[in-house]
Amino acid sequence: SIRVQGQTYSIQPLPREDAAPFHTKITIDSNLQFYEVSETFEASVSWYSPVETCADGRRENCVTASGTSPVAAKTIACPRRYGFGTRILIEGIGERICTDRLHPLFDSRFDVFTESYAEAKTFGKQKREAKVLRPL
Repeated sequence: SIRVQGQTYSIQPLPREDAAPFHTKITIDSNLQFYEVSETFEASVSWYSPVETCADGRRENCVTASGTSPVAAKTIACPRRYGFGTRILIEGIGERICTDRLHPLFDSRFDVFTESYAEAKTFGKQKREAKVLRPL
């Protein structure tokens, strides 16, 4: 069991033959939604900023493919096989939510939104372990 904000929650093994409890990690978001890792893979990851993607390079003129405004430390452009709202946990970066898309030419890459053009340029393109989080 775990204790969150004074509440105790019990975690039971999933009754599925394909689940490997000792390999499954469970995370909890601020709304107390539980997630399990449904896929782990090596991802090609880059960063983008308002300079390359927003009208006039200004953040207030930015709109993601899902129709929302991008948010640093939250927004990620994902390959089309991942639906909007999919949570991706990337090694060394953290959890992001798919709300944007890349040009189809780059559909195998993940692009993390940041407010800083310099940070995006410095990061470049890297390989990182990524995990898809699925709600329980």
